[in-house]
Amino acid sequence: MDRPNASLPWKLPTSVSFLLSLLFLLLLSLWNKFPLIFSDSGTYVTAAIRHWLPGDRTVFYSLFIFPLHMKLSLWPVVVAQAAVTYYVIRIFFKTFSRQFDEKQVLFTILLLSLFSSLPWFVGQIMPDLFSALLILAIVAIVLGWDKLSRYDRIALPVLICLFITTHLSYLLMAAGTFGFAVLLQLLTRQPGTASARLFSRANTAIVAAIAASVVIMLSINIVAKRGATFAAYGNVMLMAKVIDMGIGMDYLTEHCPERPLPICKVLPKLKAVRASADANNKPIGTVSDYFLWAGPLDSLGGMRDVSAYASEISSGAIRANPGRFVQECVRGFIAQIGKFQLGDDMIRYNSGSLIHDVVAEEFPPATVQHLMESRQYQQTLHIDNFRIVSNIFLALCVVVIAVFLLRRWRTAPMVTHCFLILVVGVLFNDTVTGALSAVHDRYGSRVIWLFMLLGIFIATEFIKDRSAGRSTPASSNPIST
Repeated sequence: MDRPNASLPWKLPTSVSFLLSLLFLLLLSLWNKFPLIFSDSGTYVTAAIRHWLPGDRTVFYSLFIFPLHMKLSLWPVVVAQAAVTYYVIRIFFKTFSRQFDEKQVLFTILLLSLFSSLPWFVGQIMPDLFSALLILAIVAIVLGWDKLSRYDRIALPVLICLFITTHLSYLLMAAGTFGFAVLLQLLTRQPGTASARLFSRANTAIVAAIAASVVIMLSINIVAKRGATFAAYGNVMLMAKVIDMGIGMDYLTEHCPERPLPICKVLPKLKAVRASADANNKPIGTVSDYFLWAGPLDSLGGMRDVSAYASEISSGAIRANPGRFVQECVRGFIAQIGKFQLGDDMIRYNSGSLIHDVVAEEFPPATVQHLMESRQYQQTLHIDNFRIVSNIFLALCVVVIAVFLLRRWRTAPMVTHCFLILVVGVLFNDTVTGALSAVHDRYGSRVIWLFMLLGIFIATEFIKDRSAGRSTPASSNPIST
């Protein structure tokens, strides 16, 4: 009887890899017994159900998840998010692997599901997952266009458009990440003229996706007669940030005596919160979070009423102190870089919170019961243990990346460029959030797993070459081209 040829690798069927990957990505949610939720989840679930446009964010994530849950169950939402995650990670491996192997994809997703922040966002009713997938999709198109199928060349730009429309910060992230990728193309030696590289089909596809997302986000507000704006009450969010910086408080302190705007009534309380935050070394954004979500904004009539004079305060404060505004933006950016611990704000959302109430009112009775039986609601997620393991694994992956780049940065330009674009994408994420919003761990943790992905990729490629019993010359390895 003939023995099977050991040189022929065993191939894992794509369907099996897909199903197992979904299971791995959803292990945390299954262990939790319910999809993970955040305070903003309530707005995203409610908007499409009750037919209203949020004033401080886009409605498109709500529109995306509505046909999935149909007021029956939130589980299809996280299953769909897991499927999109599998697809984008698989594309990454098809783009960069010397020889694509479905087992490598599955193994990577297993590691990420056990040791990274990824499953915390895959399983959450929030668009935060799409921040990292947006960066990864741009990397795949810019660096791997020639290895993409015709289907992928359509699907990835469509996904980029979808991702951007789900969160206001993603437009700036996409533009900044893509802009750096184009600059990298122009500064490095590549075939073709600079003009040909600049106007390549890959770049055109991304530009079209970004442009389409802009048109879509503006159009819905124009149709709703809110004007050509991305968010009708975005000026309130900016005003809250300016107040948090201190320059907004200074402006109000100077002008309230002569122009007693309604917000002047809560100025003493805001100053007290600011003093407490400084004394207790609380993170940047404490004052803005308090103003927006802890009562003062509602006491002033809500976003609609405050929006009438929010721009006046923001512009006046920035004009009076432009240097300090820039300084505070930089301070927020630097602070955000060091904030990436997983499980941020995994608190219990009781009756009275929007997400709890909309599930109780709009979904079958069993759904709210399952919510209350979840580990998140019972506060038994053991987040600290997950953080320790995740931080150790992140450190290992960073070491792998560092060693690889020190040895191969010249001979493996494709991976080097991938690393640089990922770094810039993460920094733009930190800039948009830390400089223009509050500083929170969840903003950093939603993208930090990209470095774990790259570290696993480098390690598994090395293992594949060693297990094949050969040393592949750099010039013949697609990872180096």
